[in-house]
Amino acid sequence: MKTSELVKKLNNISGIRSFNKNFISVLDSESKCVGEVGTFGKWLHIYNDCPNEASKLLVEYYLTPLEEREEEKEYRLKVNVNNYQYLNVNTVLKDYFISDSKETNRYKTQFTQKEIDAMPFDTNFFIKEEVL
Repeated sequence: MKTSELVKKLNNISGIRSFNKNFISVLDSESKCVGEVGTFGKWLHIYNDCPNEASKLLVEYYLTPLEEREEEKEYRLKVNVNNYQYLNVNTVLKDYFISDSKETNRYKTQFTQKEIDAMPFDTNFFIKEEVL
């Protein structure tokens, strides 16, 4: 399970809030900690008053290998250092073009390394910027 997926699912449980820093804390409606799980290490604390649904999610996340918890990094491919032009792809037509970095439901500007490697042209002349 991805960290972002865990946080989303926890926050959908009525009366539960979660906070993600270097670990995820699960708080009840009175802001009392009812569970914690490490995001970069393998540790888990589930307290007696942790709701069953939240406990199950924490255990599932704990059992997820560390390397599978985080989203794959994404990059923008910039044309050169002097402008703000980036590689885009039309998500419907699947054609590539150069434009700004604004991503919409129709234009994709952020790519994983796997997507970059699969592009049908040489991407080495682009400047690869990590999306933070």
